[in-house]
Amino acid sequence: MIGGLACLVAIVPFRMYLLTPRALENTTTLERVEAIEGQNRRALVVAARGGGDLEENLFLYERHVAKLEELIPAAEEVPALANDIAATARQAGVEVQRLNPEPPETGTFYNRTSYDMAVIGEYHAVAQFLTNVASLSRIVTPVEVDVALFDQPARFSEMESPVIANFRIETYVLPDPAAIPVAEAPGG
Repeated sequence: MIGGLACLVAIVPFRMYLLTPRALENTTTLERVEAIEGQNRRALVVAARGGGDLEENLFLYERHVAKLEELIPAAEEVPALANDIAATARQAGVEVQRLNPEPPETGTFYNRTSYDMAVIGEYHAVAQFLTNVASLSRIVTPVEVDVALFDQPARFSEMESPVIANFRIETYVLPDPAAIPVAEAPGG
Protein backbone atom coordinates (compact mmCIF):
# COMPACT_ATOMS: atom_id res chain seq x y z
CA MET A 1 0.00 0.00 0.00
CA ILE A 2 2.84 2.36 0.80
CA GLY A 3 4.42 1.57 -2.59
CA GLY A 4 1.12 2.37 -4.34
CA LEU A 5 0.80 5.59 -2.40
CA ALA A 6 4.41 6.51 -3.26
CA CYS A 7 3.68 5.92 -6.96
CA LEU A 8 0.57 8.06 -6.75
CA VAL A 9 2.50 10.84 -5.01
CA ALA A 10 5.23 10.61 -7.70
CA ILE A 11 2.74 10.63 -10.61
CA VAL A 12 0.98 13.85 -9.53
CA PRO A 13 4.09 16.13 -9.67
CA PHE A 14 5.30 14.36 -12.85
CA ARG A 15 1.98 15.12 -14.55
CA MET A 16 1.71 18.60 -13.09
CA TYR A 17 5.23 19.83 -13.88
CA LEU A 18 6.28 17.82 -16.91
CA LEU A 19 3.35 16.49 -18.95
CA THR A 20 0.85 19.38 -18.68
CA PRO A 21 3.25 22.15 -19.92
CA ARG A 22 4.34 19.94 -22.84
CA ALA A 23 0.75 19.20 -23.75
CA LEU A 24 -0.07 22.95 -23.74
CA GLU A 25 3.03 23.68 -25.86
CA ASN A 26 2.05 20.95 -28.32
CA THR A 27 -1.50 22.33 -28.54
CA THR A 28 -0.34 25.90 -29.26
CA THR A 29 2.18 24.65 -31.84
CA LEU A 30 -0.50 22.57 -33.55
CA GLU A 31 -2.88 25.57 -33.65
CA ARG A 32 -0.12 27.75 -35.10
CA VAL A 33 0.71 25.18 -37.79
CA GLU A 34 -2.96 24.88 -38.74
CA ALA A 35 -3.27 28.69 -38.99
CA ILE A 36 -0.17 28.90 -41.22
CA GLU A 37 -1.45 26.07 -43.43
CA GLY A 38 -4.79 27.91 -43.77
CA GLN A 39 -2.95 31.10 -44.79
CA ASN A 40 -0.91 29.11 -47.33
CA ARG A 41 -4.09 27.62 -48.84
CA ARG A 42 -5.66 31.09 -49.14
CA ALA A 43 -2.45 32.46 -50.70
CA LEU A 44 -2.42 29.63 -53.25
CA VAL A 45 -6.04 30.35 -54.18
CA VAL A 46 -5.28 34.08 -54.55
CA ALA A 47 -2.17 33.35 -56.62
CA ALA A 48 -4.08 30.94 -58.86
CA ARG A 49 -6.88 33.49 -59.37
CA GLY A 50 -4.50 36.43 -59.85
CA GLY A 51 -2.31 34.77 -62.47
CA GLY A 52 -4.20 36.26 -65.43
CA ASP A 53 -4.72 39.58 -63.64
CA LEU A 54 -1.00 39.98 -63.07
CA GLU A 55 -0.27 39.89 -66.79
CA GLU A 56 -3.16 42.26 -67.51
CA ASN A 57 -1.97 44.65 -64.76
CA LEU A 58 1.58 44.50 -66.09
CA PHE A 59 0.34 45.40 -69.58
CA LEU A 60 -1.72 48.27 -68.13
CA TYR A 61 1.25 49.62 -66.13
CA GLU A 62 3.50 49.40 -69.18
CA ARG A 63 0.95 51.48 -71.14
CA HIS A 64 0.83 54.07 -68.34
CA VAL A 65 4.63 54.31 -68.19
CA ALA A 66 4.83 54.66 -71.98
CA LYS A 67 2.22 57.46 -71.84
CA LEU A 68 4.17 59.24 -69.08
CA GLU A 69 7.40 58.92 -71.06
CA GLU A 70 5.67 60.69 -73.95
CA LEU A 71 5.11 63.65 -71.62
CA ILE A 72 8.83 63.85 -70.82
CA PRO A 73 10.77 64.84 -73.94
CA ALA A 74 14.22 63.50 -74.75
CA ALA A 75 15.57 66.98 -75.56
CA GLU A 76 15.19 70.37 -73.91
CA GLU A 77 12.77 71.82 -76.53
CA VAL A 78 13.13 75.37 -75.14
CA PRO A 79 11.82 77.13 -78.29
CA ALA A 80 8.73 74.92 -78.40
CA LEU A 81 8.10 75.46 -74.68
CA ALA A 82 8.55 79.25 -75.03
CA ASN A 83 6.14 79.28 -77.99
CA ASP A 84 3.58 77.25 -76.04
CA ILE A 85 3.85 79.61 -73.06
CA ALA A 86 3.55 82.71 -75.27
CA ALA A 87 0.46 81.27 -77.00
CA THR A 88 -1.05 80.39 -73.62
CA ALA A 89 -0.36 83.93 -72.36
CA ARG A 90 -2.07 85.48 -75.41
CA GLN A 91 -5.02 83.13 -75.02
CA ALA A 92 -5.46 83.97 -71.31
CA GLY A 93 -4.90 87.73 -71.82
CA VAL A 94 -1.81 88.14 -69.65
CA GLU A 95 1.57 89.68 -70.38
CA VAL A 96 4.74 87.71 -69.70
CA GLN A 97 7.21 89.95 -67.85
CA ARG A 98 9.98 87.45 -67.18
CA LEU A 99 11.04 83.99 -68.35
CA ASN A 100 14.53 83.23 -67.02
CA PRO A 101 16.00 79.72 -67.16
CA GLU A 102 17.52 78.31 -63.98
CA PRO A 103 20.28 75.67 -63.75
CA PRO A 104 18.98 72.16 -64.42
CA GLU A 105 18.93 69.56 -61.64
CA THR A 106 20.26 66.19 -62.76
CA GLY A 107 18.33 63.15 -61.57
CA THR A 108 18.53 59.39 -62.00
CA PHE A 109 15.48 58.98 -64.22
CA TYR A 110 14.99 62.54 -65.51
CA ASN A 111 16.50 66.03 -65.32
CA ARG A 112 14.42 68.84 -63.84
CA THR A 113 14.56 72.21 -65.61
CA SER A 114 13.11 75.32 -63.96
CA TYR A 115 12.23 78.76 -65.27
CA ASP A 116 11.63 81.85 -63.13
CA MET A 117 8.56 83.64 -64.48
CA ALA A 118 6.38 86.67 -63.89
CA VAL A 119 3.11 87.55 -65.63
CA ILE A 120 0.78 90.55 -65.31
CA GLY A 121 -2.96 90.39 -65.86
CA GLU A 122 -6.34 90.28 -64.22
CA TYR A 123 -6.56 87.79 -61.34
CA HIS A 124 -8.78 85.31 -63.17
CA ALA A 125 -6.72 85.64 -66.35
CA VAL A 126 -3.56 84.79 -64.38
CA ALA A 127 -5.33 81.78 -62.88
CA GLN A 128 -6.43 80.68 -66.36
CA PHE A 129 -2.85 81.10 -67.61
CA LEU A 130 -1.45 78.93 -64.79
CA THR A 131 -4.09 76.29 -65.47
CA ASN A 132 -3.29 76.27 -69.19
CA VAL A 133 0.46 76.04 -68.52
CA ALA A 134 -0.13 73.05 -66.26
CA SER A 135 -2.20 71.47 -69.07
CA LEU A 136 0.44 71.72 -71.81
CA SER A 137 1.32 68.67 -73.88
CA ARG A 138 4.33 67.94 -71.66
CA ILE A 139 4.70 67.91 -67.89
CA VAL A 140 4.99 71.54 -66.73
CA THR A 141 4.27 72.42 -63.11
CA PRO A 142 3.87 75.99 -61.80
CA VAL A 143 5.31 76.13 -58.26
CA GLU A 144 6.00 78.78 -55.63
CA VAL A 145 3.26 81.08 -56.93
CA ASP A 146 3.16 84.55 -55.36
CA VAL A 147 0.35 86.90 -56.49
CA ALA A 148 0.27 90.60 -55.57
CA LEU A 149 -1.41 93.75 -56.85
CA PHE A 150 0.60 95.39 -59.61
CA ASP A 151 2.07 98.66 -58.29
CA GLN A 152 1.74 100.55 -61.62
CA PRO A 153 -1.90 99.98 -62.71
CA ALA A 154 -1.82 103.01 -65.05
CA ARG A 155 0.65 101.13 -67.25
CA PHE A 156 -2.14 98.67 -68.14
CA SER A 157 -5.14 100.94 -68.55
CA GLU A 158 -7.20 98.21 -70.24
CA MET A 159 -7.07 96.16 -67.03
CA GLU A 160 -9.34 97.04 -64.13
CA SER A 161 -7.15 95.67 -61.32
CA PRO A 162 -3.94 94.07 -62.62
CA VAL A 163 -1.96 91.63 -60.49
CA ILE A 164 1.56 90.34 -60.91
CA ALA A 165 2.24 86.67 -60.37
CA ASN A 166 5.82 85.58 -59.65
CA PHE A 167 6.39 81.84 -59.87
CA ARG A 168 8.61 79.09 -61.20
CA ILE A 169 7.66 76.44 -63.70
CA GLU A 170 9.33 73.05 -63.57
CA THR A 171 9.57 70.69 -66.49
CA TYR A 172 11.42 67.44 -67.02
CA VAL A 173 13.76 66.06 -69.66
CA LEU A 174 15.02 62.51 -70.08
CA PRO A 175 18.76 62.40 -69.34
CA ASP A 176 21.26 61.86 -72.12
CA PRO A 177 21.89 58.06 -72.26
CA ALA A 178 25.61 58.68 -72.84
CA ALA A 179 25.84 60.69 -69.59
CA ILE A 180 24.32 57.96 -67.41
CA PRO A 181 27.04 55.90 -65.69
CA VAL A 182 26.72 52.15 -66.23
CA ALA A 183 26.18 50.35 -62.92
CA GLU A 184 28.49 47.42 -62.31
CA ALA A 185 27.09 44.06 -61.35
CA PRO A 186 27.38 43.18 -57.64
CA GLY A 187 30.54 41.28 -56.81
CA GLY A 188 32.65 42.93 -59.53
